[in-house]
Amino acid sequence: MNVENNLDVKSLCSRKLWEMLALNGLDSNNYQQQLQITQELVVRRHYLREIKQHMPVLHIAVRH
Repeated sequence: MNVENNLDVKSLCSRKLWEMLALNGLDSNNYQQQLQITQELVVRRHYLREIKQHMPVLHIAVRH
């Protein structure tokens, strides 16, 4: 899946954002996009348990 560098996370539903993280839809080298998506999910308070379980490095980087 190709994702633009200027990803508009606010325009995507939480499920799509989570799929992009969980299914490795993003380039694993693009930490900034992963962090941006994680931050948006935390703000929405969606998929918090999954983020903690599957993305511990990103979870630590996000303060909530």
